[in-house]
Amino acid sequence: MNAESILYDPYRSRPISDFCEELRFEFPKLPEPMLHFYVAKAAREAAVKGNLVRRRAFIQSLPGEEEYLLESPDGLDVTGILRVAELPRCGCPLDVRRTFTFPEGCRFCGRRTAWYEPQDKALHIDRTCCGSEFLVELAVAPARDACELPAVLYDDWLELIAMGARAGVLMVPGREWTSMPVGRAYMQEFLNRVRDAAVDTAAHRMKGGARMDFGRVM
Repeated sequence: MNAESILYDPYRSRPISDFCEELRFEFPKLPEPMLHFYVAKAAREAAVKGNLVRRRAFIQSLPGEEEYLLESPDGLDVTGILRVAELPRCGCPLDVRRTFTFPEGCRFCGRRTAWYEPQDKALHIDRTCCGSEFLVELAVAPARDACELPAVLYDDWLELIAMGARAGVLMVPGREWTSMPVGRAYMQEFLNRVRDAAVDTAAHRMKGGARMDFGRVM
């Protein structure tokens, strides 16, 4: 595995406290660490189940090197591979390293060319393609104890994250704010919206390329 041949796109984050402003007014007696816990939990669940946070990685594969360890340099967990494209040999990799966009003429790869093994967190590339350049779109999620969250969750999904956190807080037993029926209703709505977001993400990633799944088809 060669990490030096992998370049990740820029990543923006925001402090977890930015996600808590509305919830602080709703639950003024809720300890801040507990609020952060439920916000981080909701953010991770939404990211994992809905593929809401995506990153891209440029890979310069090397002759004879078939495995490439995919680890987000910002502490995000890689939860899946959405798209892999082999780049045309036309000098465009220089632009791709700057823009991280899929160029015209790229070849989206099926699982016979590139496949992801979650056990070893590695992208495997068929040996006949070693030496080519690839652009990979990853689904990632913040850690459970994250102090910062991806900015895209604030920009596009703040209401959703707040809903998931609110559900968790309301279902904490034995507190003055506890309301199990309301909490369960919020949680169901949260899960429904995450499911809808996952469908939208799946439709997006099917445009122009093959859908990637875990494991190799033999």
